[in-house]
Amino acid sequence: MADDIDFQIGNVPEAAIARSFAAATVVALPYRDIDQSGVAILAVSLGKAIVATRVGGFAELVDDAHCGLLVPVDDDAAFADALRRVICEPELRAACEANARRYAETALSWDPIAERTEQVYRKLLAGGRRAGHTP
Repeated sequence: MADDIDFQIGNVPEAAIARSFAAATVVALPYRDIDQSGVAILAVSLGKAIVATRVGGFAELVDDAHCGLLVPVDDDAAFADALRRVICEPELRAACEANARRYAETALSWDPIAERTEQVYRKLLAGGRRAGHTP
């Protein structure tokens, strides 16, 4: 299995990003501190299973999308076990990938985002009128 791991340290050229994600079995995000991650959103959008630390927006994204496993920060054994599970349990990985694709289509695509944004604006406008403010 160690021969199947390809560590690439450094910047991935934009033209190679889709190819790198397509080749990946799992997207590993072992952060200690982060708010949000474009890599995590891209992984979900491309239907990839994620193993991440329970930090920042990872917890919300992975929990909402049911697209991977979360482990405590700095728990190397738990992170390694989660990676092993996603790599070695094809049913788990397939479910995470299907959930990621479904979440990307239903929550991350432009139509639902626009709809939620419009709902927020409508609530704000309705609230402003009730309070005597004109929008």
